[in-house]
Amino acid sequence: MQRQPGCTWIELNKEVHSFTVDDQEHPQIIEIYEELKKLSGQMKDLGYVPDTKCVLQDVAFGSSQ
Repeated sequence: MQRQPGCTWIELNKEVHSFTVDDQEHPQIIEIYEELKKLSGQMKDLGYVPDTKCVLQDVAFGSSQ
């Protein structure tokens, strides 16, 4: 038995976009990762520190980019 990868959906301008773990197929994937990197930096600048006490695996943001 094999686990299905995590998946998420977002609706933007009445268009649904779906993403799976390590998705590289979305036509705007580069722009998406750039925006996520920018948002992550803004969060850190404002003092956000992730609580990783319950993380069971390495999920470092942006490690695949």
